[in-house]
Amino acid sequence: MLLAFPFGAFVTGLTVGSVLVFGDLSGRGPGWFAIIGLFGTLFTIPLLILAIGVHRRFTLVGLLAGGVLCAGLMYAVTGEDAPTVWRAAQDEPGSARAVGSWQDGDLVVRVQPDRLTAYRVSDGTVAWRWTPPGRDVVCALSRTTDAHTGLVGHAPENGDCDRVTALRLDSGKPLWTDPIAPWDDTAGQYTSRPDVVAVGHGTAVLPTRSGWRAVGLADGRERWTARADASCAPLLTSTGSAETVVTVAYCGADRAPVLHTYTAGSGRSGLRVRLPARGAPDELMVLASDPLTVWVKEGTIRGTQAVLSYDSRGRLSTTIPLRAEALELRATPSAGTLDSPAFAVRPARTAVVTGDTLITSGVRPGDKHVSSNHGGTTVSYDGRLVAYSLTDGHQVWRAGTRSWVQALTVHGDQVWVLSGDQLAQVDPDTGHFVHDILLHSLAPETYSSPDLWVTGGGRTYAVVAEDGTDDQRPAGVARLR
Repeated sequence: MLLAFPFGAFVTGLTVGSVLVFGDLSGRGPGWFAIIGLFGTLFTIPLLILAIGVHRRFTLVGLLAGGVLCAGLMYAVTGEDAPTVWRAAQDEPGSARAVGSWQDGDLVVRVQPDRLTAYRVSDGTVAWRWTPPGRDVVCALSRTTDAHTGLVGHAPENGDCDRVTALRLDSGKPLWTDPIAPWDDTAGQYTSRPDVVAVGHGTAVLPTRSGWRAVGLADGRERWTARADASCAPLLTSTGSAETVVTVAYCGADRAPVLHTYTAGSGRSGLRVRLPARGAPDELMVLASDPLTVWVKEGTIRGTQAVLSYDSRGRLSTTIPLRAEALELRATPSAGTLDSPAFAVRPARTAVVTGDTLITSGVRPGDKHVSSNHGGTTVSYDGRLVAYSLTDGHQVWRAGTRSWVQALTVHGDQVWVLSGDQLAQVDPDTGHFVHDILLHSLAPETYSSPDLWVTGGGRTYAVVAEDGTDDQRPAGVARLR
């Protein structure tokens, strides 16, 4: 009789819990749960019927305890839950893909070449829309916003990106429009690319023919100017932090590009570094200004392909190769060896720096898995985050994700990763998942790479899609229970 209580608890927890997991209701159960599920189904249900008939009262109490065990088992397998709050209506067929996005206060702004749409994070209503003047399309976007203002570069389609408008994000009203100097390396004109303009400390920093000029975000009045080195022209204008702007000058196909940091508000000159590269690297992204960290990937076989970290005097202190230990590091979302579309004017979407740690996506050729079943062919991907110390370059940790890394972002001192229906907060020191959250209808499609924004104290999540015409909606918000 005394065995009836633990027997009932065991039977319920094992049978119900394993069968639910075996049925893959959550999609997160490990494979060995299938064996337990099979055992539970075939053997424990007849024993349960027998137990109820012999020791009904004690067994029923055991069943209740088993239900608690089952609930705990399911919570351990499925993790936390973030139901969808709202999803925007689908784009019309043939609509242009988004090229970038912002999150500012209670607004998330989706940027398409022909329009900007601001959604309220709280309820999904459209707060405003803005269209570039004339027949212009968006060709540049400030990486960040400041004082509820962002910069939008625009120009005629396939033309030079030669004008920028300061847009007030709480109203969608333009504040001023100024000319900027497009960059041309004589091999072709760039009509849409990241880090052309930057904002910081109430200023907008814009490229000119000979260097950079900073103007007030609110009024467009000139604050300071900076000249590039002789025979050099602006290549990159980026935000290293809220107080620091980082510029890179192109000095010719056979010369090293020159990086320079400035205090955003005053224009005070900081570090000056000649990057170990030639011409304009295929990938050049500023990841942080303290410590100064730059992602450099040249297209040549012997060219620099590394993350470079500099000390406070501008001396190269750490080099982290982009290919090491059978991994290739990626600053833009990629599924295995398949390059996925990326927001054209958004840099470094799967590489972040927090403190003295670089966290990025690592891929390898064997990440892609193809399986055949009665319903057709299924393709899945392994994914992982890799962290490196910017102090000495050693690998600090490695953490597997449910699918390939589709978005990576920093919210305050929190690091968040989006991978399939998995949204996780990652401890930057250990790689441990502080929160492992299940998304529902906001989970991105297999081959999409949305923008991820975290707000509401780390409990509200906005997902902005490039393509809003298919099953993936243009934007949506989920909130942790």
